[in-house]
Amino acid sequence: MLRPLIFAPCEKIIVNQDDNTPSLITLLETINIGIPLGAEIPQDAMAPFRWFIFTLWCSDTETPGVTFQYEQRIRLVASDGRQAIENDLQFSVPAGSRTHRTTVLVPGFPIIAPGIARMTLSLREGEGPWEEIQTFPLWVTRTA
Repeated sequence: MLRPLIFAPCEKIIVNQDDNTPSLITLLETINIGIPLGAEIPQDAMAPFRWFIFTLWCSDTETPGVTFQYEQRIRLVASDGRQAIENDLQFSVPAGSRTHRTTVLVPGFPIIAPGIARMTLSLREGEGPWEEIQTFPLWVTRTA
């Protein structure tokens, strides 16, 4: 099975071309949305802010010659309970791989209620059941 070593939203990811190591630039803890509190906003509105979600997985399984199939699901749930983002990504971990990285590009940030939003990471092997395995809180604020 896989377990996450890193699950983090960030502004940018740079991968070193010499040794293929990633650098996460500007980890996101707080998102400030510059919209007046009384403004009428469509429910699916997005602020123009490009960001990434990076996950580094570690494999606990060593089965020679076997490639494992996984699917990860990332959700962002606002403080009012509204699901603002859902992203599913299928990937394979070849035999002998100790780690695997996934990167999700998010082209905008949803305009959601102020408060603590929850970004969750779930995983399933093949077509098995989903298991929520990690949560990352994002503080969402609004300014006029």
